[in-house]
This record gives sequence, structure tokens and C-alpha cells, in this order.
Amino acid sequence: MRESLRKEGYEQPLGESDTAIRQKLGLKVNEGKVADFVGRNPATDRWLIAESKGGDLQSAMGQLKNTARHLWKINPTANASNTDFRIYTNAEQFQKLQLPDDVSRMGGYALREGYLGYTDEVIGWSFETVDGIRILVQLAL
Repeated sequence: MRESLRKEGYEQPLGESDTAIRQKLGLKVNEGKVADFVGRNPATDRWLIAESKGGDLQSAMGQLKNTARHLWKINPTANASNTDFRIYTNAEQFQKLQLPDDVSRMGGYALREGYLGYTDEVIGWSFETVDGIRILVQLAL
């Protein structure tokens, strides 16, 4: 994941390890987990927070949200309008993926063009927003 994101032009100003990211964000041990990747693309001036996850989508979303909340506190140029989020999984992990329990809110999930989202017959294809975060789950084959 990290190598492909570097090829997309993302730098890692907070470091590459969980420990380095936690320290730069100022997170204490009891303040939750951080995402695997926090990067900034200087060409587009956009941030990316990404998590490589197995079967627990709720946990991955929590890590994205926690990381974003702390990044936005310490960096005035990072905010919801210039931060993207991704969750990576492989085909085997995807089969075991535990979707959130609130199916009425989450709709019918489906995989399309490498992304996990949901379909709605009225408005067509769209991606889910959970707690203010637009979630794209990318299937890495």
C-alpha cells in the first residue's frame, strides 16, 4: 500500500510507523489507534489517511476518524475538505469483512470497480458516509 501511495505522489510528513505517527499527532496510548498511512500530496495539496484492514470495517473507520481528528487539530492546513480516506483489503479479507450492524442505514453493500459502496435504486451508485467520513474500501487483488 505505502509504495503505491508514494507513486501517487504522497509524502509521509508524520513518518511511516504507527509510533512516529502517534508521536507527531500527540496521541497518548489511551486515545485509540491510528491509521497505517498519513500522507500529503504537495501537487494537489490533499491529505490521505489510509488503513489496511482485514475483516473489521468498523475498527478501520474508527482508526480513520481518530487519525483525522488529531491531524486536523495539529495542522491548520488539513481539514475535512482536503482529506481523503481509503481502506485497503485483499480478496480473502473481503470475504470475511464484517459490515456495520445498522443495515437500514448502510443499505445493500456491493463491490464495484474495486470499491465497496452501496446501491440505492432511486439515486444509483453512491459511497457511504459514516460519522462524517466518506468511506471507500478498495479491494486489492
